Amino acid sequence: MAEKIAGPETGHGSREQTGRRPAACDVSLYLRASPTAVGKRRQERVEERLAGLVEEGALGSLSVERWPDRLRVGPDEDPTLAARYEELAAAADEAGARLAPFFEDRGGIEGFIQNYADTRVLTFPVIAVVVEHEDDVVGLYPCRREGAHDRVEEAVDSLAAGTSPDNLR
Repeated sequence: MAEKIAGPETGHGSREQTGRRPAACDVSLYLRASPTAVGKRRQERVEERLAGLVEEGALGSLSVERWPDRLRVGPDEDPTLAARYEELAAAADEAGARLAPFFEDRGGIEGFIQNYADTRVLTFPVIAVVVEHEDDVVGLYPCRREGAHDRVEEAVDSLAAGTSPDNLR
């Protein structure tokens, strides 16, 4: 199935999408815990739209999670968020997409008093939408593919229109 979509909220040009219908998808919404006022309003709009789609039966499920702006991960730590980041990074890499500049993974911190060469700092976006089907990540917003920015609102527009939000397949 191939469909051309143009989001009513984004107004961006159409692009072809293929894949499954949103009702078969599980959606995870990740929200930064301390956004700016503008970021908070954007988070609220996206969360309200997705919750409305769940009520209509247009989505398989929706989970909403908060994450920090930054997460410092030491060598002996394996926090859940770092594992989720690795899963998203692997899915994006496999599809030829990039997480940067929306997500950032910096290693080797040099401090004034102490060096943390084996510590990473993960930076998360204000809002992200992850679409899964049968436990496979098939959609990730925001990311960059083929030089274009796949915006969170485009994912929501696709879901609302009943078209596939898959951008990693």
